[in-house]
Amino acid sequence: MSTNTYRHPRHGQIVILLQAGWTDKAIAAELHVDRRSAARIRGMLGIAPHRIGTTAGDKLDRFSIEL
Repeated sequence: MSTNTYRHPRHGQIVILLQAGWTDKAIAAELHVDRRSAARIRGMLGIAPHRIGTTAGDKLDRFSIEL
């Protein structure tokens, strides 16, 4: 059985920002770490990726016509 023992040197700070709702990109810029490090820790914690922007549904709604 393999356990994940990865621990980034700034793990605690990354966890705090993830729990506060920060995006991986924003954490990377603030703490000067790789965006993928924040994403990896997000996955370890089971926190869903922070989605910003237009969803597929929003894009399709632009073209729908009400009858």
